[in-house]
Amino acid sequence: SPPPSTRSTVPPPTRSTTTMNLSLGTHWISLKVQDAAGVWSEKVTQILIIHRRPTVNITHIIPNPVNHSEYVTLYSWPDDDGYVSVYKWTSSIDGVLYDAPGSGFGLDNLSIGNHTITLIVQDNYGAWSEPVSAYVEVVEVIEPVIYIFPILTIQRPDNHSVVSGIVRVSGSLKFVQGVAGEIQVSIDDGPWIKANGTSAWGYKFDSTNLTDGYHYINIRTFHETYSSNVTTLLVMVRNNDDGDGDEGGGKEEKGFIPGFGLEMIGISLIVVIFLKRRLE
Repeated sequence: SPPPSTRSTVPPPTRSTTTMNLSLGTHWISLKVQDAAGVWSEKVTQILIIHRRPTVNITHIIPNPVNHSEYVTLYSWPDDDGYVSVYKWTSSIDGVLYDAPGSGFGLDNLSIGNHTITLIVQDNYGAWSEPVSAYVEVVEVIEPVIYIFPILTIQRPDNHSVVSGIVRVSGSLKFVQGVAGEIQVSIDDGPWIKANGTSAWGYKFDSTNLTDGYHYINIRTFHETYSSNVTTLLVMVRNNDDGDGDEGGGKEEKGFIPGFGLEMIGISLIVVIFLKRRLE
């Protein structure tokens, strides 16, 4: 049989060790080994420098909140015993925003929403910092709707006209911009009532339900998002004469308000009397 092995059955010594207790600074690490016979090797020495892990703070995100598509700038302030070589900014919505040297940067393409902005930095020794976070809100910009009011034309009745019976109010409407609305008519302080049509519109009311005398016809364009200025006509309702009114073609369907001619005659007489006295 073969002779017994003379090889040692003692497990080999550990060739490495791990520690997390080394202080910051320069360390001289020495090593020597001993063999099974108790003989020590020469000592070897290696220099080990323990650097501080970099730290960083997010100092400013300007402006915040920020409108969508508006330029926003992000600033940080690092602290390290070497120098920071990489700044990595990420967004909880948009992912990596910036991964390069430089303590600050700007962009204008953040998505709408509430972003958690995270920053880590790496120093020239390859060590990474712990992550730090801040928040920025990107809001949607809703542009105001600018309406150009439509052009309202009133064809009948004439302002300062005499009406009776069934009165027709009509005209046209031209839209320059915006959403088409409706024509509304109000008599005196009465409720607003929708007229028929838009580009060509009309409305009828029975003037016999009104007292004879002066009345207002108010007209406006109306939409749920806007209301135009009110156009007002002054008319005289006269239903006690023989005329058939605005619909029937009576004698005073349209024209000046009665009394205007008498006033002019009176003024003329006064002028004549004044001139006669001066001549005397």
